[in-house]
Amino acid sequence: MSWQDILKETVTQNRVKEIEDIDIDIEDDDCLRWLNKLYNIILRHPEARKGWYEINDEKSACQVKEVCEDKSLDDSDDAPPTRPKDRRGRIYKDTGTSMVSLTVYHINSEQQPRLTAKDATFMISFRTETHTPENSWVRNDAYFESTDGKKTFKVAKELCNYLDFDYDELLERMYGAE
Repeated sequence: MSWQDILKETVTQNRVKEIEDIDIDIEDDDCLRWLNKLYNIILRHPEARKGWYEINDEKSACQVKEVCEDKSLDDSDDAPPTRPKDRRGRIYKDTGTSMVSLTVYHINSEQQPRLTAKDATFMISFRTETHTPENSWVRNDAYFESTDGKKTFKVAKELCNYLDFDYDELLERMYGAE
């Protein structure tokens, strides 16, 4: 083996080592990055506003991610809307120590539920909570409100896709068989 080959091999091994070190650093905050990316789906829009934003450690973020990914949890919520003309679709998962809630509201002064109905307001409320060892709850939440139904449902669908929630089921809960 020539000295050039030995030098090439050494340089290659050092680069591989550097890349492995970077991967380890990324894995250390994987859940927190996942959670921040999730909230940025809503918060990158001007119609959005940030509420509480207390989950800022990896352990709590991982608890939230676990509850989102747990397919065995019942995600049903048949609570009636808060106002008679509101329509609400909600996906809710709760383990007792962690919770995630995605709610889409269609508040309409007309009887017909249409994405372009005048005097209609569309809202998304997204909230995650987890219980800390200090016996307190920490949560993140964000809200989205618009008169543009198509944009609202595009954001809701993007959230459902990221979380692997059933978007069609969310719509079914809002509008039933209409």
